[in-house]
Amino acid sequence: MEGCDGAAANATAARVASGSYGRLLALLCRRTGDVCAAEDALSDAFARALTVWPERGVPEHPDAWLLSVARRRLIDLRRRGSIERRVLAGIAREVSRASRDVEAGVFTDERLLMLYTCADPRVEDSARLPLMLQAALGLEASRIASVLLVHPGALAQRLVRAKAKIRELGLAFEVPDRAEGAKRLGVVLSCVYAAYTIGWDALHESSGVSGLASDAVWLAEQIVEMSECSDRVESWAREGAEALALAALLNLSESRRGARRDAAGAYVPTSEQDTSMWDVDMIARGEAYLSRAAQAMSRGAPVGRFQIEAAIQSVHCARAWQGTTDIGALRVLHARLEEVAPTIGARCAHAAVVAEAGDPRAALAMLDAVEAADVAAHGPYWATRGAVLAGLGRMGEAGSALRRAAGLADDPAVRAWLLARACGT
Repeated sequence: MEGCDGAAANATAARVASGSYGRLLALLCRRTGDVCAAEDALSDAFARALTVWPERGVPEHPDAWLLSVARRRLIDLRRRGSIERRVLAGIAREVSRASRDVEAGVFTDERLLMLYTCADPRVEDSARLPLMLQAALGLEASRIASVLLVHPGALAQRLVRAKAKIRELGLAFEVPDRAEGAKRLGVVLSCVYAAYTIGWDALHESSGVSGLASDAVWLAEQIVEMSECSDRVESWAREGAEALALAALLNLSESRRGARRDAAGAYVPTSEQDTSMWDVDMIARGEAYLSRAAQAMSRGAPVGRFQIEAAIQSVHCARAWQGTTDIGALRVLHARLEEVAPTIGARCAHAAVVAEAGDPRAALAMLDAVEAADVAAHGPYWATRGAVLAGLGRMGEAGSALRRAAGLADDPAVRAWLLARACGT
């Protein structure tokens, strides 16, 4: 390694923190079973990198360098804590392997093991999802709090309790046995879906958060592969069909990523996107997963949220070869989705399709039925309301709703699109 300036070292550390934090933490936790200790060791490794890299240069494989330093730090911490020799020896073996990894840049991605451990039912229900997002996927607590609409202080307390519980119980960082795996799979799928949503919404960001979307697609496919190949996870019951459906949903959604912005970077809604820019290979893969999910349903598995959402995305993607979107099919699917998963997002999407199908009055009634307090800070609600009101010719109210939606939008391109629509009303 040759020396480099501090800015280059900081930039590399920031990139690794954004893209690899969860993967590195999962590897450290696999041996220690202590999330807090692993976080401390990884934090120390990043701090050391910011001291060493400007002098000696950024290593060829910075992830491996950080992992090696963090594992050595864990040995130091555990020695002072008089940890059992068996565990210390295990960490030492991992350090030896990490030294070889520094040269080869080879890692095992064990985030799925972290996800299954955090999904243990003995961990507080309200802490499992945020813990998974932080520990396995590397999201900052403040970002998780804003996504889950939780006060940051309350979330921090939940995370501390959850990590202490994992350490107290001595939970093994591994895929649980067949029966237990089936119980936890639903929580794991929800986490992967949440990660994809966060990454999808962060397309405009230069940080590694936007890379969560592709990570989530990969994790969803790994869950399917692991579930099919291992007798340690229950075969295709309800959760299995939902695992296939989630892989379908994420592939179909991600297939349109390249068309979400035009050449100038302006936001393009799904209905106006150039279908020639969609990834046909991802669409085909998504359709294959969806077909297999349907086969699982035919064997008795009840319909689940992800199966309906995947079917909705399939209808949108079909425009690539049909030329039009089947609004009637979307209306039926969105109505069913709201029954299965009655969220504000599902209500807004359902209302939007009802309006597009030619019944804006019914759509407005659906939106009016939502409690005002529940939508005060919900941008998609106000965007949908604005579009529905415009369809009814109530332009002043429509413009007001669209401007409110713009004020709640984080993405500058989406904000500009909403403001342009508001000016046109």
